[in-house]
Amino acid sequence: AAALYWPALGLCLEHGWRLVTRVRRPPPDPVNLALSYLATLLTRDIAAMALRQGLHPGFGALHATQDGRPALALDLVEEFRAPLVEGLAVYLFNNRMLVDGMFHRGDGGTRLWSPGVKALVRGYEAWMDRAVKSPRSGLELSWRRLIDEQLVALVRHVEGVEPYRAYEMGY
Repeated sequence: AAALYWPALGLCLEHGWRLVTRVRRPPPDPVNLALSYLATLLTRDIAAMALRQGLHPGFGALHATQDGRPALALDLVEEFRAPLVEGLAVYLFNNRMLVDGMFHRGDGGTRLWSPGVKALVRGYEAWMDRAVKSPRSGLELSWRRLIDEQLVALVRHVEGVEPYRAYEMGY
């Protein structure tokens, strides 16, 4: 599936940006770097939100548990990766909020200059504040509130109150 997904996502990019395959460490190009950076921001936020709900971010179901790895946060990132990481990265590149001069390509991969960091963080924060309809409650919520709603549902599942249903985007 990944062999088809990443090149298809690359076809969504405009202005000469390319994505042929996903490479995380080290990111060989600006698109892979932006995807990794945004995924890190989302993982950090979900781990903090899990703690607020009384969950340990290290105990996941899909990702292996090991010291220092936020397996639960990584599990929930999977539910939100397409709209909050990949969708946002394409938006930032296509709307020229990320431009070539924000990146430095070297032997060790691609690095991000300070203006690129600012553009990614600003874009991420604005994107997370966007309102979307919750499939669970039917209410218009920010992405952050929607993730929190999923974490509350996970708590209810862990407590044996109800089965857990992963977030599904209604296209």
